[in-house]
Amino acid sequence: VGYQDITVPAGYSLFTVTFKEVGGSDTYNINNITVCNTDGTTYTTINKMRLNKMDDAGSYLTTYNYRYAKGGWCQNATFVDNIVLKSGEAVCLNNTSGGSLVMRVAGQVEVNPISYTLPTGYSLIGNMTPVTVNVNDIVPYYQVEGEWVVYPTINKVRLNKMDTEGSYLTTYNYRQAKGGWCQNATLQENITLAPGESFCVNNTTGVPIQLRYKSPVSNN
Repeated sequence: VGYQDITVPAGYSLFTVTFKEVGGSDTYNINNITVCNTDGTTYTTINKMRLNKMDDAGSYLTTYNYRYAKGGWCQNATFVDNIVLKSGEAVCLNNTSGGSLVMRVAGQVEVNPISYTLPTGYSLIGNMTPVTVNVNDIVPYYQVEGEWVVYPTINKVRLNKMDTEGSYLTTYNYRQAKGGWCQNATLQENITLAPGESFCVNNTTGVPIQLRYKSPVSNN
């Protein structure tokens, strides 16, 4: 049990929480996140940090702004008490403060193997662990006669990773025969995700896909 400080740049970035809620919940209330200055002090300026959450169908975003005096994340000036993210679900941040800010995430580390089920279409998910991971440790599965197996068809699951400045996306496609995530047909072996760093996945398989990756504790 504890917290982790994750620095986010000015402008747009994709972000997910790196802990789960204390007590083992598979959802996370974003009001457990405190926005801080880079020196660790609480950030109190209103309407400079906005959080955009995608709906479950991947069709629209709802925007919340951080207001410390109101108790956390708000719509307009009204505090919203129960904004929850599923484990691994990511959000789009818009930091208009003019400099970096810190997202202070409170909770506990997930010790079990992690998976996230994606609908067809677009989803925002990320590295929900407190350590850097290699993208090739994240593998898409689908169900065949009730069993989850690695998805074999090329160019049906695409991962779009934002650069650190929040200005462009690089696209990778999953190819089982190549051993992981590729650009065109070339395996990219050193794509890493920092704690909380997130990406957009486009699932064009027509069926739900489960992304599985290792827990930093269980080593599964």
